[in-house]
Amino acid sequence: MLGLGLGINKSIAPEEFSIANISGLQLWLKNDTGITESGGAISQWDDQSGNDNHGTQTVSGRRPVLSGKNIVFDGTDDRFDLTSEFGVDTFTIATIINPLESTPSNESILGKGANDFLRVHQGSQTDRVYMKANGVTMDQATLQAQLPTGTFLLVITRASGDTDNCKVRVNGVDISEAARDNSDSTDRLDILTIATSGGGLNPFDGYINEVVVFNSALTGADLANVEADIMDRNGL
Repeated sequence: MLGLGLGINKSIAPEEFSIANISGLQLWLKNDTGITESGGAISQWDDQSGNDNHGTQTVSGRRPVLSGKNIVFDGTDDRFDLTSEFGVDTFTIATIINPLESTPSNESILGKGANDFLRVHQGSQTDRVYMKANGVTMDQATLQAQLPTGTFLLVITRASGDTDNCKVRVNGVDISEAARDNSDSTDRLDILTIATSGGGLNPFDGYINEVVVFNSALTGADLANVEADIMDRNGL
């Protein structure tokens, strides 16, 4: 079910379109390719960007589970560690998520410790997207619509150093708040883990079915095609 006032704005990507052909692709994890699993538990999630920055988990008790096409994280200690840490100051992050926590919570999608992360807050935490880069907060606390329940596409774009630059999109709709904290910051967001901020901080409880990171703030046809491609493959 969609949040109050939030619809879907879905275009159709050209048949020949591929996310891999967009310049600046840093990381691409998707739920239909590159999964190594045994008994449903996933030990490796292969990066499709060409950078071989795979998500791995060597501890069996911390491996998410593959349920149908959903990659399910337990909200306790499931996570992937990337082969190599990388950082972006200008970026586009697109992810298919479904937070399942039954009580209000802060859910980390990716990051590296307490000073670099991307989280969603729902319930009594107030629907918001919360991000830190090098300890600098870029908070979206007054979104124009509620975050949906169920599975949805979340896209964050940021152009480093530009005023009012950090934008939030859900299912192809811009729901960014009017005033954005430290939106002209040039601080770099470092990324090393998926489904936690790092070290088990604010673990994600639910599905993370795709993660795409570019080192540019996509706009226009590139952004529309990326969103349409991801939504189509994930049944949105």
